[in-house]
Amino acid sequence: MAMRERLKAVIDVEIVAFPQSGLMIRPGTAELLDRALACGADVVGGLDPCAVDRDPKGHLDTIFGLAQKYSRPLDIHLHEPGEMGVFSLELIIERTRALGLQGKVTISHGFCLGMPDINRGRQLIADLAKERIAVKPC
Repeated sequence: MAMRERLKAVIDVEIVAFPQSGLMIRPGTAELLDRALACGADVVGGLDPCAVDRDPKGHLDTIFGLAQKYSRPLDIHLHEPGEMGVFSLELIIERTRALGLQGKVTISHGFCLGMPDINRGRQLIADLAKERIAVKPC
């Protein structure tokens, strides 16, 4: 954060509190994310709620809760393929809608978007657009 402050006239730096090796499977990680946000991290990160953590409800409860607590946006890296990824994506869309976080959620990668049948893919894209969830490709 000190480097960000020193170089703010030259470069924009955004700090993401990101659970690189999992959140629910790594005890203490939620507390580290909370502390990073309390210290000034800009964004709450998430990672493959089903494939890595095997607990999509716990993972999403935690990261969406932190986003609300600190009024921060979310950036969820979603590498999950096929139906698993679609399931996680649908849960993210539902939570975004329920918590009023439209325009504050980003899906990075979103590999599953290219995998469902065309009609389901179109519906997912329409839902993402409706909730103003950004999608960043690889």
